[in-house]
Amino acid sequence: MTAGEVSALVGEFQAAWNAHDMKRFARLFSDEADFVNVAGMWWHGREEIERNHAAAHAGRLGDSVLEASLAAFGELGQGIGVAHVRWRLEAGGTQRRGVMTWTLRELDGGVDIVAAHNTDSVGPQRSA
Repeated sequence: MTAGEVSALVGEFQAAWNAHDMKRFARLFSDEADFVNVAGMWWHGREEIERNHAAAHAGRLGDSVLEASLAAFGELGQGIGVAHVRWRLEAGGTQRRGVMTWTLRELDGGVDIVAAHNTDSVGPQRSA
């Protein structure tokens, strides 16, 4: 797994979000993935991740625009890595920013997200 592959995954995450295509978005996660959102809600499995994000995009996030970038990446072992992804979101006339931590794995020639933890940032962000 390379930083380039992880950057491509971040790019696809952003593109799927901005297309409001939560099926495409959910395909970035493993079948058994976990996702903890900024409010601390913990979703288990690709289907639950898709369903909850689709509901948000059908409502308050329907006009949202996400910018995401890879801030840091490290490979923990063969085919296992951790990434920190900075994001900025505009929705409903407001802006938010934050950081996601992803646990990643190489599988069948690609990379998927096994676990994601998202958080809002309220103070200055650490530079990468």
